[in-house]
Amino acid sequence: MALTLEALRGRVLDTDSHESAPAPRWAEVFGERGRRFAESAHELLDITDKVTPDGVHKITKDFKDVEKITPEAVWTFKGANAPSATDIRRRESVLDAMGISRALIFPGMGIFAWVEAHGGGFSGMPLAGPDQQKTGHEALEAFTEWAIAHNSDRTRIAGLLSAGKPGMTPELMTKKAEAMIKAGLKVVHIGTGHPPGGVAPFDPALDKVYRHPTFYDVPEGAKHL
Repeated sequence: MALTLEALRGRVLDTDSHESAPAPRWAEVFGERGRRFAESAHELLDITDKVTPDGVHKITKDFKDVEKITPEAVWTFKGANAPSATDIRRRESVLDAMGISRALIFPGMGIFAWVEAHGGGFSGMPLAGPDQQKTGHEALEAFTEWAIAHNSDRTRIAGLLSAGKPGMTPELMTKKAEAMIKAGLKVVHIGTGHPPGGVAPFDPALDKVYRHPTFYDVPEGAKHL
C-alpha cells in the first residue's frame, strides 16, 4: 500500500522553515531598526534580486502577505510571496494546511543582517562599511527580539547570537545565549563570519558555551521538537 501525504498529516516536522518578509515590510515586522537596515542594505538587496532566478522571490518587492491560505497556495507560493512569509501569526494556519505538526523557523531578514553586520563580501556580495555593519548588528538584535515575541510550541524560531560582534567573548556569548533560552527560545543560531567570541570555534574557551547546563536542562515531561 502506498504511503499517502494524508496518512502523514500531523506527524511531520519541518526542520528548515524561514521568516521571509520582503525588505519593504521590515519596518512593519521589525520596527525602526528593520526600516534603517532596509535602507542601509539596499545595495546588498539589489544584488540579491539580480542573482535570484525566479522574480517571485525578489526580496525588494512589496508582497503584502494577504494570499488566502489554501492547499494550493501553501504548496505553490514560495519565499517572500508565500502565505505567512511576513505575518508569522498566520504560520500555524499554514502548518495546518500542509499537515505539519511543528516547524523550526530560521531567519530571513536576519540572514541579510548577519552578512551586513560582519562586513559583507560573501559570495560576491558588496562589502559593508562601519555604519552599515552597525545597522546590521542592530537588525540582528531586532530579529532576536521578534523571535522571542513570536516563538510558540508549534513555531520554534531560532534566535541569532552574533558571535563575531566586536567585543564578544566566550563569557558574553554564554550570557547572551542563557538570556535567549530563559526568554523561551528553543534554538540559538550562532552566526560568526569572524572567530566566535574572538577565538577559534574549537577553542576550549567555548566549551562553556557548548556544554552549558542551560542548553540541556529540559524539565521533566517537556516536549521536544
